[in-house]
Amino acid sequence: MREKLPRIASATAQDAMRVSVVFEDGWSCQVDLSGFVAGFNSLKPLTHAALFARVAVEEWGSGLTW
Repeated sequence: MREKLPRIASATAQDAMRVSVVFEDGWSCQVDLSGFVAGFNSLKPLTHAALFARVAVEEWGSGLTW
């Protein structure tokens, strides 16, 4: 039997390239994306605070998008 995948309910940009994430079941965490972003040249625009602050939850709560 398949387990239901966790779904993201909300995401809020924080300082130092961190995102506060809240899941449907109420569990929450802060994710530091600085190392991930630094590892991919294509993600370099996210180092600009104004763009990083535009984080949003993808449709169906499956991920984050900008």
